[in-house]
Amino acid sequence: MLAALELRVPPPVLFLVAVVVMWGGAFDASPFARPDWLRAATIGVLIPGVIIAGAGIRGLRTARTTVSPTRPDTSTVLVETGVYRFTRHPIYLGLLLILTAWAMTLWQPQSFVALPVFAAWIHRFQMVPEERALRARFGSRFDAYQASTRRWL
Repeated sequence: MLAALELRVPPPVLFLVAVVVMWGGAFDASPFARPDWLRAATIGVLIPGVIIAGAGIRGLRTARTTVSPTRPDTSTVLVETGVYRFTRHPIYLGLLLILTAWAMTLWQPQSFVALPVFAAWIHRFQMVPEERALRARFGSRFDAYQASTRRWL
């Protein structure tokens, strides 16, 4: 039954749902005092998130392979360069960092609950099936890449 959810919810949609849910959860909450360091820390999380996600998208486009998260079986190239040398899923890592910055902006405990939920969903219903499709498409080359590059970081 859970397999029916694999590759069904595009990560950008899931990301936007998480943003709205986090905002909705913080909307009526009593404001927590924001420490002085929070703004700099938020920017320090947001900027790398945008850069990492952007580099992931650019890497796929430069290689002229699919950027579609729901169709990994249409990949024409296994991208192993650029940011893909450090993480197999830079776009999802970047989205998680951007969500973390959003939670820091809202500064409500309930906003942070969405982060592990987003990460778990992406891991189970996006990363695992994507990697299965890439293994089927690229075989031992993907196995070697997987052995040398971490999934998240």
